[in-house]
Amino acid sequence: MRNCRRALAIAASAVALLACTNANAKIIVFDAPGAGTGGTFALGVTKAGEVGGRYKDSAGAYHGFLRDRKGNITPLDVTGAGTGSGQGTLVTAVSETGYIGGISIDGAGGLHGFVRAPDGTIATFDVPGAVHGTGPRSVSDTGTVAGNYIDSGNVSHCFMRTIDGTITTFDPKNATLCVGTAVNKKGIVAGGFITGTGSSGFVRKTNGKFTTFAPPGASSTSIVGMNNTGEIAGAYIDGANKQHGFVRSADGTITPFDAPGAAGTTGYGIAPDGTVCGFETDASGVAIGIVRAPDGTITTFTAPGAGTVSGTGTNAYRINARHWVAGYMIDNAGVVHGFLKK
Repeated sequence: MRNCRRALAIAASAVALLACTNANAKIIVFDAPGAGTGGTFALGVTKAGEVGGRYKDSAGAYHGFLRDRKGNITPLDVTGAGTGSGQGTLVTAVSETGYIGGISIDGAGGLHGFVRAPDGTIATFDVPGAVHGTGPRSVSDTGTVAGNYIDSGNVSHCFMRTIDGTITTFDPKNATLCVGTAVNKKGIVAGGFITGTGSSGFVRKTNGKFTTFAPPGASSTSIVGMNNTGEIAGAYIDGANKQHGFVRSADGTITPFDAPGAAGTTGYGIAPDGTVCGFETDASGVAIGIVRAPDGTITTFTAPGAGTVSGTGTNAYRINARHWVAGYMIDNAGVVHGFLKK
């Protein structure tokens, strides 16, 4: 699993038309009750304004959570998840319709997939052949999850699971590692893969046909978000080892972008109209939240209490149709807090 995370740790940068700071944004910073210094990560916001994510307690165990519009936070724990350090319920994705996906880590360290429906029903599963774990990375508005699983040879392969429990496994041609990182309500899956010549992005249509791609000049490419029209947000590293963000339209057109003056830029979530959220990194290594409009205008923001030293700052993770942004900020003490920007 660590190899998969390394393979997808890619960045972003690109060409922005305008930039401004949103001083009037309402940003709510919060912590899940019981969260230790491991922090609270807000990973998605629904159409109704609920925020989902995960937190780490003082013993180092993971728990999911759901925060309603009034600020009430309900912990989410999968039956069978462990309670020790590095165990528990590791939420990785939240859809606008309220589906939550993630990994249940049992007491023996086994990794199992789960999906929680808006009514609270939780289904757990293992991909056939997943000897070393099943890891959902994305969940669609219809409850389909996509991610990766690790076989007996420690090789990562892609999979998708529909809400009725049907599991499909797949890999792009010549892939030595594959991770599905985005899925939409049509069942289109996007992600990243590695071959003997480098890493690229892919889109898999419902008929099983693959399209592979990389932004011009990219040495590695990461797919992070996709909306229901098939637009993709992500990041890439160029030959000079600089991070750039990009948007890929449904017809395959790739538009790189950079926040002005940024040392690096990353695109994460993408709203139905193509608005992207993410973050830029300044010359000091501090993360600053960004929202990029479809016309290329970039707005920056900083969550209250965010750190000002390298490795801290504001990370905008997902954006809904109302352009509410969920994410997390890291303070100067290194503690992670969730936030909702309206």
